[in-house]
Amino acid sequence: MSRCLKRSVLDLAGETGQAPAALADSLYQIYSSGVPASEAMNVLRASAQGAALGLGDAAGVAGAVTSALNTYGAGNLSAADATDQLTAAVKAGKGEASEFAPQLGNLLPLASQLGISFADTAGSLAFLTRGGNNAATASTKLEGVMRALVKPTQQGRDVLDQVGLSADKLRQVVAEKGLPAALELLQEKFAGNNELMGKFFEDSEGYIGNL
Repeated sequence: MSRCLKRSVLDLAGETGQAPAALADSLYQIYSSGVPASEAMNVLRASAQGAALGLGDAAGVAGAVTSALNTYGAGNLSAADATDQLTAAVKAGKGEASEFAPQLGNLLPLASQLGISFADTAGSLAFLTRGGNNAATASTKLEGVMRALVKPTQQGRDVLDQVGLSADKLRQVVAEKGLPAALELLQEKFAGNNELMGKFFEDSEGYIGNL
């Protein structure tokens, strides 16, 4: 680490009350994640500030932020915005950023395919943790929902056709109005028919996550 970079890390540690060694480790993690070098200090600063706000340790925050930037692109989502959105999600759910980070890393590629923003993905994960699920279980359920929307089975497509929907229509609703709106539309169309709903969400975890 260059002398200038060491000074920047020490200054940030003083500003945020985080241990210099922990920030140095987080910076190494950030560089290793593939985030552009020009963004590394911005990510570290946002992560340290998030840790200072009580989101968990800086490394955990950095893990979630780098996953978001790598998925959506640093030109479309800033480190500060990703941290703000993560903060809102963690506060709305149960758990720390360090618990959310690895789960978001798994979910974001699917979310991106559906046009779901980082804020909505993190928010949906947080919502499911409020129902008593830990972050890993909530992530499995949310992943099941998204996989059914990205690539429904033939049975799933047939069931959608029965209620006047299509996978393309659902993906359009997700992209334009968000995941909750698509789930509300499904619930409206299935009109309480849990058997049909279960046939669409052949992955039981995804089905449970929708309820």
